[in-house]
Amino acid sequence: MKWLNNILFLIMISCFLTNHAQDPLFTQFFSNALYLNPAMAGRDLSPRIHSTYRNQWPGINKAYVTYNLEYDQFAPDLHGGVGFQVMHDRTGNGLLNTLQFSGCYAYQLLINREWTLNFGVKASFVQKSFNWSEAIWGGSA
Repeated sequence: MKWLNNILFLIMISCFLTNHAQDPLFTQFFSNALYLNPAMAGRDLSPRIHSTYRNQWPGINKAYVTYNLEYDQFAPDLHGGVGFQVMHDRTGNGLLNTLQFSGCYAYQLLINREWTLNFGVKASFVQKSFNWSEAIWGGSA
């Protein structure tokens, strides 16, 4: 009987957890390195800038539109790399909007002449907004 109470308790607790499945999906992950892994900052010894635009299902009225801009460079005084990222994601007719500003730092640990081990950390400001006027609700017939 105690195990049944534990299972019911876990089910009740899981109802109050927040879901975070609204993150954009990038098919060209190599062009969005800092978004997916902040340890990639400064991986190349030269500065690099990436921009990505995604318009999924353009036949549908503004279904999924995502913009992403990333910049990073190696910083020898910091023994690693630094970078920043700006991303805007619009779902539906502006139903769900996400705006994200991020800064990241990657520490590069030199193992030998050919190998490094990178550790990354990213701090972000994320603003998510929901446009209630674009929501479609089921009405009574």
